[in-house]
Amino acid sequence: MLKALGAPLTLGPPQREDAYFFPVLGSAVLLTLFLCFKYLNRVWLNRILGGYLATMAVGGLARTTAKLLRAGMGERRYRHLTQVPSSFPAAGSTNFAAHARMVDSGSFG
Repeated sequence: MLKALGAPLTLGPPQREDAYFFPVLGSAVLLTLFLCFKYLNRVWLNRILGGYLATMAVGGLARTTAKLLRAGMGERRYRHLTQVPSSFPAAGSTNFAAHARMVDSGSFG
């Protein structure tokens, strides 16, 4: 369950207010895209869109790989994979930590 500002957030079918807000949000997105294409340099647009698409592709690939591993290995073996923590320092800010599950040779025996 998702939580927003301490209160539980439940997802359900779109409400009437959502239907009213959709054209406003869509217009704002299209206006922002128009202004970006009009005033930003083509090189910057390529970098921004390329970075966004690359990030989404890596995230999707990681999620798909994890689901395939879990389905192929079974839940019990998947939970016993060795978890290796790693951190990547961000430029001038707090550290970003990530955890990856690594296949241990003893897991298949």
